[in-house]
Amino acid sequence: MIAAAEKYGFTDEETLKSSQELDRLLNKYMRFFRKPRMNDYPQIERNSVLI
Repeated sequence: MIAAAEKYGFTDEETLKSSQELDRLLNKYMRFFRKPRMNDYPQIERNSVLI
């Protein structure tokens, strides 16, 4: 992406495509290594009774 920005400029379509691809890859990487949080699991009310 940096090479494209230096060659074509920061607003060129090629640079923007590279930036978007980098964003997708970084998001995928972050999701892969993310630690699960309590909010990721279904919540059960403590006072509810199962019959």
